[in-house]
Amino acid sequence: MKPGMMRFVPKLALAVAIIGMAPPAARAAGQLPGIYGQDTREIVAPDKWPWTAIGRVNRAGYRNRGLCTGTLIAPRHVLTAAHCLYDAGAKRWSKPDEVFFLPGYRGGEALAQTRVAMIHVAPGYRPDLGKPDFVSDWAVLTLSEALSIRPVPLRAMPSADLAGAGRFAAAGFAQDRPHALSVDFACRPEPALAPSPLIGHRCNATRGQSGGPLLLLSGGEVAIAGIVVGGRYRRGGEEIETLASIFLGTAAFLDPVARITGRRN
Repeated sequence: MKPGMMRFVPKLALAVAIIGMAPPAARAAGQLPGIYGQDTREIVAPDKWPWTAIGRVNRAGYRNRGLCTGTLIAPRHVLTAAHCLYDAGAKRWSKPDEVFFLPGYRGGEALAQTRVAMIHVAPGYRPDLGKPDFVSDWAVLTLSEALSIRPVPLRAMPSADLAGAGRFAAAGFAQDRPHALSVDFACRPEPALAPSPLIGHRCNATRGQSGGPLLLLSGGEVAIAGIVVGGRYRRGGEEIETLASIFLGTAAFLDPVARITGRRN
């Protein structure tokens, strides 16, 4: 076991394995929503920043299990997608004690195993309407304790400015790779695919990566420009054609998140 890493107790490790199971048919790129042709995702070791600040958001309750991605944006606060915290089958929100954040997770080890003390869902988000509410699909988790891991700052910018802002990368824990962090460094935002504050993109990101960050890499700096919230797909037999994948731009939640965390990046 690497220094600074911790291994989960057997009971939790079993829960993690169950939560992370991907459907057996969801292996080929053409069978995964959000993968465009060639799969350009890479496995990244969580041994340096900003990868240490990105983790699994595990939802574990009675008949209420799920996997998403979240990013530490303050010592006690994690940014993720709101839909990750809603159990559509039971028609209820997850309780804080059913949600765990595992930063720097890989293969059953993580830099921390942190319970959630409070869940802040975007005002007006309605998961019960039967259609995606991408514009309000964000949430902040307040952790039970502060972490010593360096947070990732937020950066808001007009969609029209994205093209010349720098390189982008989409990161998360995907259903076909639930025990390792996948990052697409060939990420290409295309604002024309979705209206602002949404950001259309040609980045490879699939289920499990919801809530994961769209990272802006510019001049040696790293910041969150948006989060994965969903996409629009067309199915033809066993193949899935991704028409548009959607990030929610940071501008949509910068101010309310600053009020929750007490800090503005």
